[in-house]
Amino acid sequence: MALFENYERRIGKINGVLAQYGINSVEECRDICKEHGFGAYQGGTCNETDRSCQVCVQCAMATQPDQILAKPGMGVDEGYMIVYNEMQRILAIRKAKKAAK
Repeated sequence: MALFENYERRIGKINGVLAQYGINSVEECRDICKEHGFGAYQGGTCNETDRSCQVCVQCAMATQPDQILAKPGMGVDEGYMIVYNEMQRILAIRKAKKAAK
């Protein structure tokens, strides 16, 4: 799985919840959704912070859902820009790491 920010700190809790449902990984969860005709999406609520939005984008880019909800807040513009900016930041980091090898 592609790593996301603070992966080591977060993955245990994520895997613990998945295990309660007999699912072994985030990728397996996504694949189960897709196999049964459900689009996998990264969601949340409209009362999140910009930081929680950034972390959700990192998780979403690692797991490649069909859709990422633009958040936080009820306004579309600010949520969309936070999601877009974080995606661009992650892509730039990946590109820089690849070039450094």
